[in-house]
Amino acid sequence: KAIDVLAPLREEGYDSLEFYEEDNIFVDFQEDDLPLSDGSDLPEVIPQNINTSTIRTGVRIRKPAYEGNSCWTVMYKKAINAAFDHAE
Repeated sequence: KAIDVLAPLREEGYDSLEFYEEDNIFVDFQEDDLPLSDGSDLPEVIPQNINTSTIRTGVRIRKPAYEGNSCWTVMYKKAINAAFDHAE
């Protein structure tokens, strides 16, 4: 997303991008702040709001998803999204 937000700086005529909070500049970026277009020079972002727990239980399938890496919706006390690592 950082690459998309800073994309205007790659266009002709833009030399800075500023974000304001009320009347003050909150943060600003210059052309030399641009990451590479493939993002390879950006730091790895580790999500802080993901909790992973392992339990063994029975669930009721509410919505299967068979394509790609889609999550299934299962019922365990309430509806939750679950990813399955193995076909078993």
